[in-house]
Amino acid sequence: LVDVSLREYAQGRDLAQAMLARDPADLFALSVLVEAQLQGFGDIEGARRSLRALPLSPSESATVAMLASRVEFWARDFDAARQLIEQAPPGTTLVSNAPRALSLAQILRAQGDAKAARAAYALARNELQASIEADPDNAQLHSALAQALAGLGEHAEALHVAESAVLMPSADFGTRLQGRAVLAEVQMRAGRVDEAVQTLRGLME
Repeated sequence: LVDVSLREYAQGRDLAQAMLARDPADLFALSVLVEAQLQGFGDIEGARRSLRALPLSPSESATVAMLASRVEFWARDFDAARQLIEQAPPGTTLVSNAPRALSLAQILRAQGDAKAARAAYALARNELQASIEADPDNAQLHSALAQALAGLGEHAEALHVAESAVLMPSADFGTRLQGRAVLAEVQMRAGRVDEAVQTLRGLME
């Protein structure tokens, strides 16, 4: 199973690199490449090189800023990750439909600033609830809401939302996989370790 997963990450990495060779400013390809480098190989320096090769800086693109923040989060440089989020230009990103407040909350939590993290999770929850009212069939928004609710300790509601997100008819294959990973995270935070392990095993099947 591990070999299969690594082959898939390698294929994604190679495809993204080919796309970037044709168009160095292809942000979708960059996001695929960075995710493959981080998730598949733990290649933080490789992800940083990929970002440096782009003809856009984090100060010019919200997507690049979010990707750069993710890389620094993996490197456990939480101050750098936070600065990138806070200084990102306005606009949506290709990385996630989740609001910046959710990314900031996760960084603050990792830094041990529980009070500030809770405030950011509450802001993210409010923003996501408003977004879901406008786009109720968006499974990614529901998964992000589950993360915000879990961050606020509202575990029962978080589990309900996360479970519902992976069953939404509008979710494509990639969104369902992402949703199951979020479900496992929410289960872990609710203390349902056995269920989380089963959910993660399902990702490998």
